[in-house]
Amino acid sequence: MSPGRRNWLFFDQSHGAEASTSFYTIIETAKANEIEPMHYLKFLFNCIERFGQDKMPWEQLLPTPAIRIFADSAGILYDMVL
Repeated sequence: MSPGRRNWLFFDQSHGAEASTSFYTIIETAKANEIEPMHYLKFLFNCIERFGQDKMPWEQLLPTPAIRIFADSAGILYDMVL
């Protein structure tokens, strides 16, 4: 059994498992759309800072190639140096 698998074998609470699942879904969706996951996550954090958590334009923030166009139009840096 890999170390990662042992770490995630048990969650203390179900919401921890749900949060983990959501996080990995975002990462894998970004990869499937040829979006660098680290850039995408940093971009989302910049968007939260700019728009506020309650006013995020989620329909425009999906990890698709069009995200770079939205980033430019919103004036938010997307292609960051790791």
